[in-house]
Amino acid sequence: MPVASEPAGVVAVVLAAGLSRRMGASNKLLLPVAGQAMVRHVVQAALASRCGKVLVVIGHEAGNVRQALSGLPVEFVLNKDYREGIGSSVRAGASAVSDRQAVIFCLADMPGVTAGVIDQLVDALHGNPGVMGCQASYQGKRGNPVLWASECLPQLRECGGDEGARPLLRQYREQVIALETCSEWVMVDLDTPEDYRRVYNRPTSRSRPQTVETFMTISLYAASIPVFKQMLNALSGVLTKAEAHATAKNIDPSVFLQARLAPDMFPLVRQVQIAVDFAKGVSARLAEIELPKYDDSEVTFADLQALISKVLAFVDGIKPEQIDGKEGIEIITRQGTPKEKRFTGQAYLLTYGLPQFFFHVTTAYAILRHNGVEVGKRDYMGAF
Repeated sequence: MPVASEPAGVVAVVLAAGLSRRMGASNKLLLPVAGQAMVRHVVQAALASRCGKVLVVIGHEAGNVRQALSGLPVEFVLNKDYREGIGSSVRAGASAVSDRQAVIFCLADMPGVTAGVIDQLVDALHGNPGVMGCQASYQGKRGNPVLWASECLPQLRECGGDEGARPLLRQYREQVIALETCSEWVMVDLDTPEDYRRVYNRPTSRSRPQTVETFMTISLYAASIPVFKQMLNALSGVLTKAEAHATAKNIDPSVFLQARLAPDMFPLVRQVQIAVDFAKGVSARLAEIELPKYDDSEVTFADLQALISKVLAFVDGIKPEQIDGKEGIEIITRQGTPKEKRFTGQAYLLTYGLPQFFFHVTTAYAILRHNGVEVGKRDYMGAF
């Protein structure tokens, strides 16, 4: 038996080459889910995860699958033997991965599996040296995806037939962790028209997860621009109260403007500048328009209010059609530096841009609250 070691990285392989015979005349991977092809949801989840690369194995209707994934930063692997069964796609995907990389196989007919589930598997593999892999499970039952340590690649490259990697799962059952998740979706694949209708027409409840259609009703625009506008207006209101408090108490405004929450943190002026930078920067990158540059020369409350007003006007000028549909675009931060990071549009907003923005808005609020300005939760949240 091979001995597992720490992987050099994790590659996501989306298996999208199958004939989908049981779905009838339709290629199930192209069926609509919340306005997008099913396979696109799966690939977007993989791209939003911490996997370093996403490969898509294609075969049946390869051109149509490529088209459904247009604009997404993925590499395609053509499986000419796709008629053999899923094993040939596992083989093709494993053969496209370098020898020291772990590989997670995502089924293209499981659109409810999220980036969070994939990241749980990655964390489990890194946190359990010596295991051969990690398999998502729900209520004690094993499902998909499955993440394999790099030592399994030689055997994965020998897979064939309709069983895929199941013989390997049986062989290494004790060495493949069953990772319990809270997602029923790791058990739900869509093979037949009945499956598709049952899943997307079923009612939701507290005891059952919502459908992908329900999860995806919020647009990228709705999750970004209105949020920035609400919180920037709220921040402006907090600064107005701080200036009034300084005047009423005969306090030099610089006491507040240069106050820090902790000695190693930026003062209020810089916190506001950075919050504003993230609001305009995230919005511009998602809209793929030129990023406005300001000189960060603010020293007074009036200067900060003018800065917020400029950014509010800029953000307000961005229309939904400039952002919606940009979930899969590639966004690179700190390009060419050791801290370079690559995101999809959705991951950039949800896992980087918004958390950074809220951190600095919250810190600005906390500085003033700590220094006696009479503000509360309603001031922090603003009008909604």
